[in-house]
Amino acid sequence: MQNLLLVLLPIAVVDSFNPTATAMIVLLLATPKPVARVSAAIAGFGVAYFAFGVLVVLGASSLIAQVSGWFASPPPIYYLFQFGLGLVLLLFATRQLRAQPDGADQAEGPPARWLGSPVVAFGLGAALNIGELPTAFPYLAALERVTFSGVGTAGVVVALAVYAFIFVLPLIILLLVYVRLRERAALVIGRINDGILRWSRPLITGVSFLLGGALLADSLSFMLRGEGLWA
Repeated sequence: MQNLLLVLLPIAVVDSFNPTATAMIVLLLATPKPVARVSAAIAGFGVAYFAFGVLVVLGASSLIAQVSGWFASPPPIYYLFQFGLGLVLLLFATRQLRAQPDGADQAEGPPARWLGSPVVAFGLGAALNIGELPTAFPYLAALERVTFSGVGTAGVVVALAVYAFIFVLPLIILLLVYVRLRERAALVIGRINDGILRWSRPLITGVSFLLGGALLADSLSFMLRGEGLWA
């Protein structure tokens, strides 16, 4: 067990430098009364990593392979859903272009509106981490080491719990620094928040246009040619 932890430690340290997770925490720190939201988001990151690892190592890898196969060759209803989602995104982006932001929206800001409760922040943290799992190569390498370590179920749980804690440790330190230096940190976070307020609408509009257009194109390709663009 000790040898396994010594192997996992440097992998977890490398994996913990996650710019996406850090950006989300900074975004949450810009909201009113952010400590609860940030704590929940950090918990979401850690729980998602831990739960996924336990499922994979203890035998759910075949289920994950089946889900991956479903996405590689999805049924027609998937493209119908994709068409509807793409249309909604394009309509949303068009509405955003026509809308004029009022003072109340700017004062409240996207973070406070969209990331409202700790429950939402936990879910977003977990969803963000799960979404990055296909490219989480250090973690996948760590799971391989744990799988063939022969430490038993209890050892797997302990090893993955330690790994998940190290993964979120920089985020915990960031939160503790904010709590300790709240007034000074608030100035920096406030400037970042001003930038978010300034650029959030055009960024979200642009991403909605691109994603909506891609989803529509893929679904239309399936309807006309019998296969998606990326099949």
